[in-house]
Amino acid sequence: MGTRPPWRNAWLFPLGFLLAALAVLWHGVVTSPREYADLAHRGVPVRVQILGCGPGQGGDSHGYGCRLSTDYEGHEHQWRVDRDIRAQAGPDGAANGVADPQHPGRSALAEDVDHRSAAPVRAVLTAGFFAAMAALLAAAGLRNRRRPEQDLV
Repeated sequence: MGTRPPWRNAWLFPLGFLLAALAVLWHGVVTSPREYADLAHRGVPVRVQILGCGPGQGGDSHGYGCRLSTDYEGHEHQWRVDRDIRAQAGPDGAANGVADPQHPGRSALAEDVDHRSAAPVRAVLTAGFFAAMAALLAAAGLRNRRRPEQDLV
């Protein structure tokens, strides 16, 4: 009826995983370190409000984490971390953070700025996963495409 064989669209999934790998790698190895460097260079101290901590609230949504918020000159920034930072909180229930005055919507925990976080390592691991999925899907697509049709008798 004019439909294309399913293998013609099989390249879309590996391509999607490959693009995801490149995006994650770019963000973790280029964008994130640049943002941390900017925060370390020109950041101003702010208090980070802990909105909530518990299972599934972290950035990976699997383990224990916290939801955080900063407000710098009326610009609120919310994000998640994959660990419990309540021990860093002072008597006011907030932790130390840094906000970028040139980009008020960009902020981070002071500890993460000092240590420049583990973003590059996580990005390489995540991108490796996406690239492996792309390779496996491409190999499966090629295998299914080259397999001769079996005659049903």
